[in-house]
Amino acid sequence: MDQRLCVIVGAAPNLGVAIARRFGSERFRVALISRRSALLPGYLATLREEGIDATGYVAHPGDFAELRAAFGRVHEELGDADVLVYNAAIARPVQPSELDPETVVSELAVNVVGALVSAQEVLPEMRHRRRGTIIFTGAELATNPNLQYASLGIGKAGLRNLAIALGDELEVEGVHVAMVTVNDFVRPGAHLEPAAVAESYWTLYMQEPLNRQREIVLR
Repeated sequence: MDQRLCVIVGAAPNLGVAIARRFGSERFRVALISRRSALLPGYLATLREEGIDATGYVAHPGDFAELRAAFGRVHEELGDADVLVYNAAIARPVQPSELDPETVVSELAVNVVGALVSAQEVLPEMRHRRRGTIIFTGAELATNPNLQYASLGIGKAGLRNLAIALGDELEVEGVHVAMVTVNDFVRPGAHLEPAAVAESYWTLYMQEPLNRQREIVLR
């Protein structure tokens, strides 16, 4: 049997790599799409040392042509995605009154629209097979704004709306759309440890069609 494929957009060293490690430990092939061209080889080397079949692709989630091209390479080289995780975000401290409109738009491209583009890239085959899992990394900022991260909160609110709407649309087609919602930054030694948070993504993937959650909230 061919190995299943998990595509992760937003391969940061904490949560993104932890999600790759969790799925890779279950014999998934992992494709990491990251804008961090200098750091990506290190992530891949770490995962490969652990026996995980990991491949990297450089693309900025806010550059939609670049992002689509990366998905095209993933499809050509690795095949169809069984799981998509969108974990990309721009978290910049800024209060609401200080928001620059042009910057907000550029950050929304990463925080929301890149998730839409990524989902649209994997959906044709998921719909054809009538199965697949799409998971977005959300935050409680979507419903409980933090004044210090106003732009990120706006983006997470949009991402939440997208996840709910996509889930409503695709549930009848066999595609599971869900969110892992966190209320703090995920990092080693913090309240939300990367490995523990990554377990929630695996939990959502493993759920049976008649018992699927749309969201796991971690506080």
